[in-house]
Amino acid sequence: FSGLLIKIPLISTLAFRSDDYFINLKSIKVDGKVVSFDTSLLSIDSGAVGGAKISTFTPYAVLHSAIYNALAKDFAKRAFDKKMIGLAPLAPFGARFNTKNVATTKNAGPAVPTMDLELRGIGNSSSNTYWRICGANSMARIKRNVMCLGFLDGGPNPVT
Repeated sequence: FSGLLIKIPLISTLAFRSDDYFINLKSIKVDGKVVSFDTSLLSIDSGAVGGAKISTFTPYAVLHSAIYNALAKDFAKRAFDKKMIGLAPLAPFGARFNTKNVATTKNAGPAVPTMDLELRGIGNSSSNTYWRICGANSMARIKRNVMCLGFLDGGPNPVT
């Protein structure tokens, strides 16, 4: 269902001898509402710390604690609005849900809150691009009737 993705500009960190790529993330939305957090945490400093990394080695997105906590809180609120049943956290996941009341969509899997990653425009472009993450792409099924938000708390100093 990721056909909604048109183009994602990647930022290479070859200067820092890394095989990872970063995206120029501006904001995160859950069901169309901006998640409130310190957006300066999305910037990459001269020591290659910070930013939003894309990894082919890590199966889940690892976020700075401040970003993760805000995202998990907003996602859970929207999930409860959809009558999803929350469960106690179970490491490494924080936002955990019972699938009992979760409908299944034809194309995207579970009908959970939709997330949009807003990326800054490329070069001189002032227009932003959105990367929509919905359904099965945002969740991790850990048991038959249990799924979790597929993002992890990387602590206050996540390694980039």
